Amino acid sequence: AARFLSFVEVGSWLGKSARFILDHAPHAQLYCIDTWQGSPEHQARPEWRDKLPTLYETFLSSCWDYRDRLYPVRMDSLDGLNLLAGEGVTPDLVYIDGDHSFAGAFGDVSYAAEHWPDAILVGDDYSRRDYPDVVRAVENFIDLNPTYTLTTHGRCWEARP
Repeated sequence: AARFLSFVEVGSWLGKSARFILDHAPHAQLYCIDTWQGSPEHQARPEWRDKLPTLYETFLSSCWDYRDRLYPVRMDSLDGLNLLAGEGVTPDLVYIDGDHSFAGAFGDVSYAAEHWPDAILVGDDYSRRDYPDVVRAVENFIDLNPTYTLTTHGRCWEARP
């Protein structure tokens, strides 16, 4: 029998990545960690700020068709990662697209690796021009964890144990 795949997503926003993952992994379950309150970068841009009051409801609505395989975890990323690990969730893959600050990105990657050392870690916004703190956080993590191999694909990154 095929094993049921499990994924964790850090930073879900409106659910576009969640839907992509679940469309391409039809037998997987996905835990989405987000506060659905937006970040300072969202609050600074009017086109994003206007979405914030109904962000969570919009996410739920846009992901309704996946409700049997999608589990929203409405809290900050580190608390969400700790909660899932404490509940015995063991993802095969963790997709990280949350806080774009160095501390936030480094914390997300480090916590995910600490809790699930066998999981593949992937993320978005690997761009020295647009998100230099994300690049620095991922590279710093790799430098401190030489058992991981970093591969980049355009703006995406992958760290395999």
